[in-house]
Amino acid sequence: MGKRIGIVILNYKKYEETLECVDSILQQTYKNYQIVIVENGSQNESLDILQNRYAKAENITVLCSEQNVGFARGNNIGIKYAKQKLKCDDIFVINSDIIMPPGILEQYLLIDTTGIGIISPTVYSLNQEEIFPSGNTNNMYKKFFRTVFDILLTSILQISFIANLYRKVRPRQSGRTENSNMGHTVEWKYSVSGCAFVLTEHFFEYYTQMYPKTFLYWEEMNLLIYLQKAGLVSKVIKTDPLIHKEGRSTREKNEKVDMRKVLRQSRDSMRKSWLMYFMPYKLIKKLYN
Repeated sequence: MGKRIGIVILNYKKYEETLECVDSILQQTYKNYQIVIVENGSQNESLDILQNRYAKAENITVLCSEQNVGFARGNNIGIKYAKQKLKCDDIFVINSDIIMPPGILEQYLLIDTTGIGIISPTVYSLNQEEIFPSGNTNNMYKKFFRTVFDILLTSILQISFIANLYRKVRPRQSGRTENSNMGHTVEWKYSVSGCAFVLTEHFFEYYTQMYPKTFLYWEEMNLLIYLQKAGLVSKVIKTDPLIHKEGRSTREKNEKVDMRKVLRQSRDSMRKSWLMYFMPYKLIKKLYN
């Protein structure tokens, strides 16, 4: 029957999106898959609705976390269940607001995953604009220090008079940077689409889960540093596009975002992650697997 693929969906409050996501998965042409929904402490009717809807489904499991444990740990609940209880080979981790095209699993299975720990498919917004992966680097340590610098600089620029001064003195950017080309014409060693990615069987030769210490943000960075520590790489593949509904109103959402809160959460995740970047693989495996 080929590989058994686990599909992990983290639900937080928006059960309507999760239901639509699952409906799209059930249209897959490849049938050897198991869906694991993790209800992440929503404190609304999500758990009852999801359990009742899928009570008789043989290939859908609904798990429950009594409290919101964040993105990484919430997904880890589903990842471990899919690997240990359902004996899945590879794990497709997707946001609850993703719509999967019917042939995506078959397209993924055509890929030679030798030496690859994470694979990201093509993702579009509802406006049919491609959503490119993050990371896009060949050196995760360089990416790490650049990201730390960007977060600290952005935090400082929240102070209005410093922001005004910076706009006056900052140098004009010229030339191409490592992240200038965000499409598929460049094969970066480390790229991942945070809303939809596959942890391959080779990832699980080294790790049992995602880095569990963060609540929100830095998950992609931590996954990619995991790959570098293990001598694996990632791959972005051309597929029929998954639709990420969140991309529909990005501009509208950005207007409502509390940037100070985002930066505070980013700094917190950075603080909980940075030491791991300088640990050897064996210590990471001992502490976080």
